[in-house]
Amino acid sequence: MEFRESPTEKRAKDKAATVVEAEPIETEMIEAEVVKPAKTPKKTKPAVADPKAKTTRSVERIVYYLTGLVELLLAVRLILAISDPNGSSGFVYTIADPLTRPFYDLFYTTGGHEPGVGIILLAMLVYGLFGWGLGRLLRPSSRV
Repeated sequence: MEFRESPTEKRAKDKAATVVEAEPIETEMIEAEVVKPAKTPKKTKPAVADPKAKTTRSVERIVYYLTGLVELLLAVRLILAISDPNGSSGFVYTIADPLTRPFYDLFYTTGGHEPGVGIILLAMLVYGLFGWGLGRLLRPSSRV
């Protein structure tokens, strides 16, 4: 009668088998040349040599800010004029009325009605161009 080995006994036998030592492998260390990334120039603000130019830039920003504020106010009035032609939004109309008043005579309006959309659009165009032109005039020259 012959006995067969169980899988567990076979694994235990394989683990107990002698281990053959391998010969050490010699390796060479090759030094690689380290490549440094190119330095990117830092972005710096242009030097303002003249303090007057710095003041002029501040005034230019203020002009653009005020122009944007006027344009925003007129845009709100335009939206309200389109959505409610009777003019029941008194607060915005009261604030924006001095801005549109110079353009009332350009368009014919009958007896005390609120100005139409054309007057508001014309006021936005004129004030926008005026603010842009004034800002461009105040911009310091970049020529040396």
